[in-house]
Amino acid sequence: MAEAQEESTKAMKNAAEAGAAQPNELMIQEKFIKLQKDLAAIDKLRADTENVHSETMRNIPEIEHLKSETFLNIATAKEKLQG
Repeated sequence: MAEAQEESTKAMKNAAEAGAAQPNELMIQEKFIKLQKDLAAIDKLRADTENVHSETMRNIPEIEHLKSETFLNIATAKEKLQG
């Protein structure tokens, strides 16, 4: 009888430990919410990166124009100094 009681106690202890080890619904929801927040942050970074890239690509022709204009101004100034 004592042996059966001991086995029953061990079985209850094992069941309790197994139940405690399994994630509960609240933990799953918390992890899900955290993953959603992480995904939203990644999406925002992706959008910000795309905006910066677009702005950079838009500015390249303007920079090239300013560079050409600067070279022309330098050439004109040199010509005036020599002439």
